[in-house]
Amino acid sequence: PQAKLGWLMTWAYAKDAEHGGFANYNHDQMTMYNAIVDAAVRVMQDYPELSFLIPCGTAVQNLRSSFIGENVTRDGSHLDLEIGRLTAAYTVFATLFGEEATIQNTYHPLNQLSEDTLMIARQAALDAVRNPFAITPQNHPDTWQDILSEHGYNLVTVTDLTDSTKI
Repeated sequence: PQAKLGWLMTWAYAKDAEHGGFANYNHDQMTMYNAIVDAAVRVMQDYPELSFLIPCGTAVQNLRSSFIGENVTRDGSHLDLEIGRLTAAYTVFATLFGEEATIQNTYHPLNQLSEDTLMIARQAALDAVRNPFAITPQNHPDTWQDILSEHGYNLVTVTDLTDSTKI
């Protein structure tokens, strides 16, 4: 009886996707994204039993606006096994547990992604949760520091370590 229902907003296909359904959107990623946003808005308005929206579609578009670009899917429609899935997971996590929990979350698959990539994935997810129906460009490097500062953390970047330096 305490269960809450939510809606997961899917993502648009890659610009070069060959999926047959992409023709419904004139093979245009932004046309598909806008249709997904319109559907999500409509569903949240028409079904009051839905308590929350998980904006994975917007998080993926946010991620695509970064240095990651179109490298988010493995076949044009399904998320790749690392950065695409991780960004979707961060979006679910941020929706269910909040920004603070997402900022503190250090998990990433196989420890193969760079810190810059992880920060962009978290930022893309947080921006989507904050603004689920509009793309937030991820080409602003100081934003992560701003978010950490809001929560009492400092971002430290180590660029040069010598053998005598201990962390």
